Formats: sequence, C-alpha cells, structure tokens
Amino acid sequence: MELPLHAGACHHGHDQKRAPAFGAVQTCVPELFPEKLLLFLDGDEWKTVRGALVKRLTTPENWAGRAANLPAVLAKLAPSPCNLDTLTKTMTDKIVAAGVWYLLFGIELTDEQAATVALWGGSGYAGYFVFPRLIHRIAFNALLKRVKQLRIDTLAVFSAHNLRPVAREINESLGAYKRPSALALADEMMYLVNFAGVGGTQHGTWGTLQMMRRTTTDVKPSSVTFPPGSMVELYKANPLGFIKEAQRLDAPVTSATCVFAESQTVDFNVACCCSGPTPHEFPKGTLQQYVLSIANRDPSKFEHPKTFNPSRENIDDILVWNGAISGGADKYPRFCPGFEISTTIMQAVVSLLDEMK
Repeated sequence: MELPLHAGACHHGHDQKRAPAFGAVQTCVPELFPEKLLLFLDGDEWKTVRGALVKRLTTPENWAGRAANLPAVLAKLAPSPCNLDTLTKTMTDKIVAAGVWYLLFGIELTDEQAATVALWGGSGYAGYFVFPRLIHRIAFNALLKRVKQLRIDTLAVFSAHNLRPVAREINESLGAYKRPSALALADEMMYLVNFAGVGGTQHGTWGTLQMMRRTTTDVKPSSVTFPPGSMVELYKANPLGFIKEAQRLDAPVTSATCVFAESQTVDFNVACCCSGPTPHEFPKGTLQQYVLSIANRDPSKFEHPKTFNPSRENIDDILVWNGAISGGADKYPRFCPGFEISTTIMQAVVSLLDEMK
C-alpha cells in the first residue's frame, strides 16, 4: 500500500498532472465545468489559485471563530424532534450546505437557499458531473441544463448575501492568473465550495449517521463488521475517531484521476486468472485513476480492515481527504484544505441529535 497507492495520491510531494476528467474519462468542459476549474489545474496556476483561496477561505483564522455558534445555526434547519429516526438524507444535506456556507462566509442560508446549495451533493446532481460527454448527448443535454441552472441559482445565492467583493478580492490577488471577471472566479469558486466542500461533507456526514444506525451508504452493510454495544455510545467516547473510521470504511471520495506526466510501464493482468501480470506501456498524457477506498481496506496497513474500530492506532493513515491525515499538505500537496471544516460540520450535525443529549 505505501508505495503504489500513496505514490499515486501524492507523487511523493511533487506536482501532480491533472486534466478535466473523472474516472479516467474526459468530462464536459466548458459545457459542464468552468474551463479553469482548480480541480483540473496543475503547476504554477494551480499553486497560485489554490493558495489565494486557502488564504481567504479555509485558514482557521477565517472560520474557527464561528465554530462555537455552528450548532445553533444548524438547529434552525433541523427537524423536531431530531434523532436518528427523523433526520433524513434530504434534511441532512440541507443542514450541511448551510454549515459550509456559514463557516466559510459567515452567512446563514435560508431553508430555500440551503435546498438549492444542497443539490450539489449526492442526493442532487453530483452523479451528473462524472458522466462523459457521450452520456450527456444521449440524454439530449437535459442533465447539462440542470447543472447550468444550478450554477446560475447558486451564484444568485452568492450575490444575495453580498459576497461578490470576496470573489473580487481573491481575483485581484491572482496576478498573471487573474480571471476575466470576478463573476468568472465566483463560478469556479462555487464549484469548489459546493461540489467538493458541500458534496463531500454531505456524504461523510450521512455516512457517519448511517454507521451510528449500524448500516452503510455506498458499500454493502455486510462488508463492515460492527462491534457489539451501542454505536451512539461509541461515538460519544471518540467523536473524531468515529468519523474517521466511518470514512475509512465507506469513503465519500473513493478515487481520483490524474495524468501520466511521462511515459510509464505498468505490470498488470488483463487476462483470466490463469495468467500473470505483464508489462503494458502508457504514453505521456494517459489518464490514470487511483483508488483510495481500496487502500483503506488494505490488511497489510489496517489490522482487521472490515472491523469498525474508531480507536485503531493508525486511524490517521486513512486516505480520504485526498491524502493521509498523518501526512497532511506537507506530504500530499492536494490534501483537502477543508478537512478540519468538514469534520467540524460533521460533529456539529451529530450534536443536534436527541441521542447526544
């Protein structure tokens, strides 16, 4: 696990070549995504834009002071009573959307606005983003139109809260990579905040709640060995460990796509079980997909990998936020800068449950 999978996730600290693709398949750009979306950039432009966004949005100095008030803000969107039986996926997604915007921008979304932003996640349009152009053509571009309208509606929410100066400020700091307008940067920024930040945190929050219910989100429940006793009490004993273990076993982001920066020869088996691995050459520019979820179930890395154990000593070695928590951004340049924001929101949502009182 350490060499092939961790190297794929970070290239051992070197720049990682990216392209507009998901699942090692080219995606629709600029029809579906902005042409300059940070997720697809690399090199100096990626470093400059990411650095500006991190400085303005995800550093603790920007959001940590709001964390104490977060549960009170989210409680306004929660059901009454709020427990593991009444808190639905749709409700959870709206609450998470409101939490991300509150911590990043210091504003409170209305119920209607939260419902709009929530559509960036799995219960909304997230599945449409990974489809190649062919699928969208077969669907007569109907799915593309929904996403385009979501972009418009989200920018309307952004403007309604007088956040355009934020986009203008960041855009002015980009130097040679300044966008044609603050609105263009705002469109890119909304993809990062909502597609990655809201969508990923929605999935992680729901996965945590599902584990508390002794079930799963994407993987089969039989693929997880739950410990005896109350999962609620297990969470109370170690909230952050519980959340990390839930993500290890049912990861919000299972894989990512990058590009071979140079020609590569890789040994693998393309025939039946009777044959063995053989070398295959891939030219420079070939898309490759690295799978984080498989690494997190590697028995050579995690003892009893199917067992739910929030107290495992090496829990921070999980690859979930596009890198191992134990390595962070120093080892994994594309490690999610919103990691702490995401886990803070997950804990705030769980704190709303009557079972936590």
